[in-house]
Amino acid sequence: MPDKEINHIFSSLWVVFILIAG
Repeated sequence: MPDKEINHIFSSLWVVFILIAG
């Protein structure tokens, strides 16, 4: 899996985490 793909997934998870925490 390319780093770009991993970074995209991680960014998506981070956004979801912020929405839940907020």
